[in-house]
Amino acid sequence: ALTDSVAGWISSADLQELLRRNSSLALEAQKRLAGEVKELRMRLAEQAYLGTRERLIKLILELGERYGHRSDHGLIIDLKLTERELAGMLGNTPEWVCKQIGVLKSRGLIAYRRGELIILNETELLRYITPPP
Repeated sequence: ALTDSVAGWISSADLQELLRRNSSLALEAQKRLAGEVKELRMRLAEQAYLGTRERLIKLILELGERYGHRSDHGLIIDLKLTERELAGMLGNTPEWVCKQIGVLKSRGLIAYRRGELIILNETELLRYITPPP
């Protein structure tokens, strides 16, 4: 997990009974599962159609949107992520991620030091993953 989490366990039979007795909970579970399926389909399409650098950029932008906060320096992502963790999210090697982060840093698009990731130029990063009109 990227943030603090609490995990629990419920048997399949108990979950089915709970959902049967509580229609609003069943509807909420259905909405969440539909969202998960949609997200997985998008990720599968990205794997098929985006290059590895584009997938890294998309991941950085998504992390910024979800966990970032704006400052005078840029969009600071409030997670301490190693190259190994980023590589694991992408299915790539830490060495490759390190090289690509170096490229993005040299172009002034991000800053990255000791796991702190800052998006310096969100507009330019978006250009890498947005198809031309």
